Amino acid sequence: MTALAAGGYLGGAVYRWVVFLHVAFVFGFLLAHGMAVSMTFRIRRESEPARIRALLDASSATTGLMYPALGLIVVTGVVLAFMGGWWARWWIWASIAVLILITFLMYWHPGRGFAKTRKAAGLPYMEAGRPHAAVPAAPDAEIAAAAVRNPWMSLAVGGVGWLLILWLMMFKPF
Repeated sequence: MTALAAGGYLGGAVYRWVVFLHVAFVFGFLLAHGMAVSMTFRIRRESEPARIRALLDASSATTGLMYPALGLIVVTGVVLAFMGGWWARWWIWASIAVLILITFLMYWHPGRGFAKTRKAAGLPYMEAGRPHAAVPAAPDAEIAAAAVRNPWMSLAVGGVGWLLILWLMMFKPF
């Protein structure tokens, strides 16, 4: 650790506060993202379009908290890497790579599926990284069919990924 992170009361106290904020933002992200995770498990059992729309709306309402929290996780992580002098260590780069991989996989697997479901349900949706206005809803059977997916893969990717990042941060193995 650098002198700023370890040495002196002020440097050590500031470092601990930034660690606290970093972890608090992770909690905020996970709490906000919890609605999307819960919705993923619930929506696959729904066949009524109105309930599917309500679940999708409830889930998307949390993105206003989720994405800023994710951004603040990155910002405080970068600040901590500078304060702790971690840039020369491989674990910090592995953590960043895992976070990028999780983000890509979550966009690719559940994100694209939810965009199709939102579009079929007649709700605003994202496609090719751009927001789109709602289009007329598809027939009810298509909405229900679009909502069927396997949430376990997403849970495994996100859960294992965040645990791997936690392990890297706690044990700094390399």
